[in-house]
Amino acid sequence: MDKSLLFNFKEHPDYEAVIEEVLQKKFDKELMVKASRAAKSESQAEAIYVLLRLKYTLSTCVES
Repeated sequence: MDKSLLFNFKEHPDYEAVIEEVLQKKFDKELMVKASRAAKSESQAEAIYVLLRLKYTLSTCVES
């Protein structure tokens, strides 16, 4: 995986908010299902969810 991509996600303005969503179990259920399908454990699913969620918000910001 491209490490620069991970650093970009950590600098995303919504990064902390998305982490908080996951910690409080208040997440987009459909997106979590996608993340769970790609994961082998709950913690992997949560990490994938964060990446997918931030990628989604980046793509919607670019389209606007």
